Amino acid sequence: MTLAKFLDEPVLAQLLDVILLSCCDIGLLATSKILNMTSQHTLVDYAQFCRDICSWYLVEHPGACTIGGPGHIVQIDESVMAKRKYNRGRVVKERWVLGLYNPLYERGVIVHVPNRRAETLMEEIQKFARNRNLDR
Repeated sequence: MTLAKFLDEPVLAQLLDVILLSCCDIGLLATSKILNMTSQHTLVDYAQFCRDICSWYLVEHPGACTIGGPGHIVQIDESVMAKRKYNRGRVVKERWVLGLYNPLYERGVIVHVPNRRAETLMEEIQKFARNRNLDR
């Protein structure tokens, strides 16, 4: 969908209704019934548009994803992601990710890290953890 189509007044009003219902944790099927939307494709396009905007914002403003704070416990773990079935087939490049999770607010962050050296991990942890005083 193009931006010009979204700026059309009825379309914008419908998009705002979809965003409001999404913020209330109402699923796409229920949203289509509430708004009497006959086209599932339109609703899926709206949802994808909102995801694209959120993804763009989080990429451009990584500090918006900070979690934790004074007195909060943040769980931290690193893991490797690779897909290879039954130890056969082509060798796939491993991708290391670092996860931070605040169980109190049930909020977390996953970031790609180029390696798992302590300096690299600490740099990413300090970028996303609000409480910069870390126990090792």
